[in-house]
Amino acid sequence: MTERKPSARERGVAAWLFQRFTAVLLGYFLFWHIIVLHFLNTKKITLDLVLARIRENEIFWMTFYAIFIPSLLFHAMNGLWSVMLDYDPPRLMKRIVLALLWITGIALTIIGLITVKALVE
Repeated sequence: MTERKPSARERGVAAWLFQRFTAVLLGYFLFWHIIVLHFLNTKKITLDLVLARIRENEIFWMTFYAIFIPSLLFHAMNGLWSVMLDYDPPRLMKRIVLALLWITGIALTIIGLITVKALVE
């Protein structure tokens, strides 16, 4: 009898690839965060300074955060999911945790984007 090979979806290949993709994005965002706030900035970092920077080039920074926040949250929630899978919990527990991680990630993404939008208004 031959054993059925699990599909790419069952193996989590898409999540694995997207985890690596978001890691690259987060590296890019961290690089620019350090450059902009710590090397190009000669003043003490304050909320007013950050708001002025965002308002100077609103479209760029809104796009930056619109990519950064969901990437960060997917990367974090998928990382937590991967850790949980290492413990091989029962199927019901997996479903509950996965649902909670998705709900948390989506909620925090919405809150983050609303907050950034409110900062530029």
